Amino acid sequence: PYGKTAAQVALNYLIWEENVVAIPKAGRKEHIEENAGAMGWRLSKEDREKARGCV
Repeated sequence: PYGKTAAQVALNYLIWEENVVAIPKAGRKEHIEENAGAMGWRLSKEDREKARGCV
C-alpha cells in the first residue's frame, strides 16, 4: 500500500518511534537513495501497531 521497500518501511517505523535512533547503513549510493525513501511519509496508526508486535 505504500509503494516502498521493506527496508524503507522498517526505517520509517523506527524514525517515528520515541527514544529510538535509527542508524541505517549508507555505504553505497544505493543505500543512501533507499534510506531517503523512508522520509516524507508515515505508516498508518494500524500499521505502526502491527510493526510494534514484530519487534
